[in-house]
Amino acid sequence: MKRIIISCLSLLTGCLLYILFRKDIIGFQILDIQQELLNSYYIGINHENIIYYFVAFCLGDGLWFLSLLLIQIELGQKAVSYSKYILITSILLPFILEFLQMLNIINGTFDIIDVLTYLLVIFILWETDNKFQSLLFKD
Repeated sequence: MKRIIISCLSLLTGCLLYILFRKDIIGFQILDIQQELLNSYYIGINHENIIYYFVAFCLGDGLWFLSLLLIQIELGQKAVSYSKYILITSILLPFILEFLQMLNIINGTFDIIDVLTYLLVIFILWETDNKFQSLLFKD
């Protein structure tokens, strides 16, 4: 249950960061969110400051990745025979997407800081969640 709560908080925090810093996101246009509402909360991006850049561009993605992995771990505990492979696919997904962005196969901007953020999430889970390790090495 703790993983589910942390997962939901990570997901919501990631969404909040996008609302505060990234008003140009296509998803907001698809969901028909009013531009006036977004502009009222928009903070803007200072590309000069690495911490500000990390919070605006990378932290939200890392929190969403954490949320996905925590859900996978929680569901994987329910003894689904292929849960290990779903978790491995979930781990590889953001790296594959960044690689495809680097090759201009999909829209987006390749960012090495995103890759480092994903690696940090994996490291944190590896060090703090025994179920993450046991699921990866599950037969």
